[in-house]
This record gives sequence, C-alpha cells and structure tokens, in this order.
Amino acid sequence: MSSFHRTDWLTVISPLVAMLIVASGYVVSYMQEKGKNRATSQDIGKLTRTIRRYQG
Repeated sequence: MSSFHRTDWLTVISPLVAMLIVASGYVVSYMQEKGKNRATSQDIGKLTRTIRRYQG
C-alpha cells in the first residue's frame, strides 16, 4: 500500500483550487451586474412614479 505523498495532494488540490477561483470570479461578476440591474430598476420605478404624479 503506497502512502499519499505531498505531490499527490497537490495534483488533486490544484485543479480544485483553480476551479474555485474561476467560480468565485464568476459569482462576483454576476452579483455586481445583478446589483446594477436592480438599481436601474429602482430608478426607473421612481421616475415612472414621478412622471405619473405630474401627469395627473
């Protein structure tokens, strides 16, 4: 039975860490865009209410 050496651990962990880094970058980018869209939606809602108030 062979022992699990340090290089074996690095071989297994390195791709997992790389995938985690890529996934976290995607999540951060997604959340930033989602925040922008929500802010835009709120701004449009405020403008719509203001216009309706002045129209009658």
